[in-house]
Amino acid sequence: MKKVISLLMFTLILSGCTLFASDLQKSFMDYVNEDLKPVGELEDEAITKLNSVWGENYTNDATLGTALEEEIIPTYQEVVDELKAIELEPEELKEIHQQFISGAESQLAGFETALEAIKVQDATMIEEANQLVMEGQAEIEEYKQNMQNLADEHDLEYTVEGM
Repeated sequence: MKKVISLLMFTLILSGCTLFASDLQKSFMDYVNEDLKPVGELEDEAITKLNSVWGENYTNDATLGTALEEEIIPTYQEVVDELKAIELEPEELKEIHQQFISGAESQLAGFETALEAIKVQDATMIEEANQLVMEGQAEIEEYKQNMQNLADEHDLEYTVEGM
């Protein structure tokens, strides 16, 4: 009987952690564990393809242009669309999420500008595209840091993986 009572107390303590979680804590955990999962998978797909044809893996404009037009831009557009479809209630979390949307939109604009630059063979536009991608990356890094700060403030376990 004493073991049963001890087990019940332990179970209540564990479930109490969930029962008494704040709205922000619950929203944060749902956001990270549910809302962002499909977005992260799409983003990984787009960035993996991008890395295979951009930077040190660049081979020629035609290969990069085809990858941008047929795979990277459509997939990253899905990332942006999925991010915009996420509805969040606590204002604090909503504001941080907006940073992710803004960063993703900047990166998408960079990819679209790069494609246009390849089509018209404009080196200045390539520089503009690179700038947009770098700005987007910086915004997403800021988003990650703000997510970590929010998690720390509310005693939530949070690790940035892939995003």
